[in-house]
Order: sequence, then C-alpha cells, then structure tokens
Amino acid sequence: MQILLTLEHLFESVQRLPEERAVREMELFKSQSNAARQTIRHSNQNFPSSDSANRVSDSQLRFTREYIESSNMEIQSIYFPSYLQEYMDCDLSSKKALLDLQQWLYEHKYPVPLFQDRFSSPGNTLPPPKVCIAITTANRPQAPFLYLIQTVSALLNRMNYAKYKDQVYVHVFNVDADPAEHKEAQIVSQFVPVTHVKQGVKEEFPLPRKYQENLDNAEVMRRVNSLQCEYPILIEDDALAKNDWMDSILVAIRQMEKYERDRREVLSSKLAPWLMVKLYCAREDDLVEVPPEGVNMTYFQRWNTVAMMMNRQYLLNVSQHLETRVNDALAEYNFTKPIAKDEDIDNWRNVTGLTGMCFEPVVFQHTGVFSSVENRQPDPESVQLWYMKSKYFEAEGKPVLFDKSQWDPLLK
Repeated sequence: MQILLTLEHLFESVQRLPEERAVREMELFKSQSNAARQTIRHSNQNFPSSDSANRVSDSQLRFTREYIESSNMEIQSIYFPSYLQEYMDCDLSSKKALLDLQQWLYEHKYPVPLFQDRFSSPGNTLPPPKVCIAITTANRPQAPFLYLIQTVSALLNRMNYAKYKDQVYVHVFNVDADPAEHKEAQIVSQFVPVTHVKQGVKEEFPLPRKYQENLDNAEVMRRVNSLQCEYPILIEDDALAKNDWMDSILVAIRQMEKYERDRREVLSSKLAPWLMVKLYCAREDDLVEVPPEGVNMTYFQRWNTVAMMMNRQYLLNVSQHLETRVNDALAEYNFTKPIAKDEDIDNWRNVTGLTGMCFEPVVFQHTGVFSSVENRQPDPESVQLWYMKSKYFEAEGKPVLFDKSQWDPLLK
C-alpha cells in the first residue's frame, strides 16, 4: 500500500509539471543567474562569482589551475591501457587549451563569460542567435576524465570565436541533483553561462535513470526553445567538436534552407519535413571513399543523440513527447519498459512522418568512454560497442589547442 501511495504521489507530481510550467519558467528565468551564483558561492567559498561585466580575476585563474593540476596528477597516477590512451591525451590537451585561453582572457582583461546569459535578465532585447548550442550535463563521479571541460574547451578553441561570436550562443544546463557536486560546471561557468536545472520531482522522488533523463531533456528543450534561435543544437557533455566546427554548421544550415525551399515547390512536395540533422554518427562499415562534407539526405543513424541540430518548429513537440512517455509509464506503474530518449525521439519521428539526416564527415566525436551509468567500466569491447566512434572524425587523435591568432582580433 505504501508503495502504491508513493507511486501515485509521484505520478501526480509529474502530471502537475505542464500545468505549473508557465509560471515556474518565468520565475526560474528571472532568478536563474542569482541562484546559480549563490550555489557556487555556498559550495566553494574560494570560487568567485562572475557575470557579463566581470574580468578573469587572480582567484579565478588560481582556482581553475589548481583544479586542473589536481586532476592531471590523478590521471597520471592511473594506468590506462592502449585503447584509452587517446582519450587521456584528449583530456590533457583540452584542459591545457582552456587554461591557455583563460590566461589570455586574464592578460587582456577581456569580459567573461564569453556569452551573455540570455536567461539572467527579464526583457532581454538581444536579437535571437542564429545557432544555439545547448549542452546537457551531469556529474560523473566515477570518471577520471573531465568530459564537460573537454567539450567546452573544444567548442571555444575550435570555433574561431572572434569570427562567429555574434552568430552563435553556447549555454550549459546542469541537470545534476546537487549542483554543488558538479565542479566542472563551476569551472566552465567562467567561460559560458551555466543554468542549474532542478525539477521538484527529482529530490523527493528519485526516478529510474532513463526516466529522469527524459524529463531533464524535455526541460532543456523547452528552455532552448524560449531563446527563439533559428537553429538549436543539442549536444551531450562528451561531444568533442572538430576544427572549425562552426564552418561545418553553416554548411549544414545552407543545405537545410535549400531543402526547405525545394520542399515548398510543387514538384518536390514529396519531400518530408525534417526533424533533425545528426552531427555525430558512428559508421559501422568503411565506405569506399570518405563522404563529401555536407548533409547526407539519404542516411540516418538511430540510437544516439550525442549531437543533433533540431528543426525548431518541432522542438516543443519532442519535449512534450518525452515527458508524456514518462507520465504513461507512471500511470501504468510500469518501470520495466526501457525509455531511452534516442529511441523515443526516433519513434516519434516515424509516427509523425518527419525525416532525419546525418552530416558527414561528422562534426562531433563521442568521447564518453566512462559512462554515467554506475559500475560500467570501459573494456575493449565496450569502447567498440557502447561508445562507437565515427571512422571519419577529421580531428581524430589531434590535440585541442589554444590558437592565439584566433583571439587577438578581439583586441582591435
């Protein structure tokens, strides 16, 4: 009886989410920046707050350096087999590149974060960005590698920020139950805005991992939609960007704009509306030739949501679908059905008649060999199967580097 009452309470709690969303989101958006700073301030008294008017301080520089040096010492004390060596090299180079970037920002007193938080001030009059990168992250206590730092470092150091800063916006959404535990999120908040997404149902009634993951992603999609950016891109916190990734994104956008123009013509009316372009796909077989750069209109790979450019027209529909699936499972008191967001999204795509595509060669590589799933360790087989890598990642094995020449133009 107690279990049934708890499940009923849980179902009612989740069911109330859509009804309370409008009021709750407005309050969250108004208070997000202050709440985030208070969380950081309380979790580590030595970590300074920052906002769009701040510069990198001595204490911020010291905090980042000490944290990364401590992480490097831990990694160097671990024996990594050959199949994990490149992941260690990527981790080390990404952290160094982020430190080098921070040093440059410090020396030139350049304002940080590098993107103004679009949720922090009510009535924001900034024009919507063309491209919005939303990173969903949670703490991975069992992982020796700092995946979120890898991801943010590669995004910033491989995009040519001086060239594209007015066309792109990067925002991190921390869905960890305890924001103070996610130290990486505290580090990257010095470079990009970070929002701590805490849903009321999470604390009182812990859900199975896949169910909670769907609710978290549904919430992130709603918030991204509120930005009204033309092309939202959702990536996981272990998605490593290629060199000049923004150039490739603009290639994809031009092709999808042409696809939409063709679809509206009478002779091409059989073209289905598109839902997503996957920016990461793991080819299982070698192709005769490396695919030319661009959107492959005839190829779509299921089973991953590592990095995907979404059609904003359907973003709220996908968000609602993910949440509804959780509600349905709760209504049936059935927690045995697997609910994976990649499968759910793809099933919804099929039902609605929308199409999906892949960008090749890929823009992002999956680096998360240490899973967020408890006690799931990366042996050789799991690296090949669980964390399939693209055979055509242009930056494979290349370190993430800070390139001073891409940042100096900001001083002119």
